[in-house]
Amino acid sequence: MVANPHLDLGQGNVSRLCHEPKVALAVLYQMMAYAETRGDLQIHLNRKSISVEIKSDQIEAVTFMQTVNGETETVAADFVLDATEIGDLLPLGRVEYMSVVLSLKQKRANHMLSRTNRNPIMSKD
Repeated sequence: MVANPHLDLGQGNVSRLCHEPKVALAVLYQMMAYAETRGDLQIHLNRKSISVEIKSDQIEAVTFMQTVNGETETVAADFVLDATEIGDLLPLGRVEYMSVVLSLKQKRANHMLSRTNRNPIMSKD
């Protein structure tokens, strides 16, 4: 068997480092455990963002719908980071944003862009 220099055990075509999703989930939970036990972090699962509240061109709150029972909840924060896969909060807030794809020459770290048709969305400063 030939050694795999990229640890690509699953022969994945998106990333050079492949692993089972449950391994990634376990790592993420471990990384967040300290902040969660201190009360600095709350984890809410099975939610879909449905609206945002804007003030002075900043998102101040996000309303989520629970995908299990359809109930809604609004979470307000001093700082809202849109960590969705394709920037779901930006269009909800009708804030200015632009769709950008950087070439590999511009951004070597994101080698996935060369393999997909995706357009990452970025806010417009």
